[in-house]
Amino acid sequence: MKNIVSTLCLLLLSAALAIAAPGTITKVTSNSVTVHWSKVPAAPAVSHHGMAEPYLGTSRESTFTVAPTTVITVHGKKASLGSLQKGMTVKVAHHGLMADRLDVP
Repeated sequence: MKNIVSTLCLLLLSAALAIAAPGTITKVTSNSVTVHWSKVPAAPAVSHHGMAEPYLGTSRESTFTVAPTTVITVHGKKASLGSLQKGMTVKVAHHGLMADRLDVP
């Protein structure tokens, strides 16, 4: 029972974290988009290296696959992958590395 509850909590947490803070598009291909985030907040846990403070000042970059079912909006209007350009700010909703939604505010 503990394992089921733990697994359920982990799934809910990962679903909540699946909507990332706005990042910057660094690359667009015919079926993917690469997004870079600067100054990503560190996890609120003690590192396994014995440091009392979490790591700060990090950045992340991920490449998300864009499927035909991915919803893309630019300034609130439906758009296509071809509408996205390097340097745009984008919010990504995803599961794993598959983009469910890309929103350019």
